[in-house]
Amino acid sequence: MMSNPEDQTSMIIMNNYFGIGIDADVCLQFHNKRDANPEKFSSRLFNKTQYVKIGLQKAFFERTCKDLWKRIEL
Repeated sequence: MMSNPEDQTSMIIMNNYFGIGIDADVCLQFHNKRDANPEKFSSRLFNKTQYVKIGLQKAFFERTCKDLWKRIEL
């Protein structure tokens, strides 16, 4: 049985996330690195290792989000 082009639907996936703190910092640094060197970020495994590397740096060495709860007012 042949299907008509009208019968085919396209799938659009959209993720929406709002983060503050270390998660947002890691995401931004990853994004900036990928924008600066897109040819290096062509592998899912490499991308994931970079995310982990950046996350560990932020969590244990830089501590940029230490006491963030004291600096944010909602």
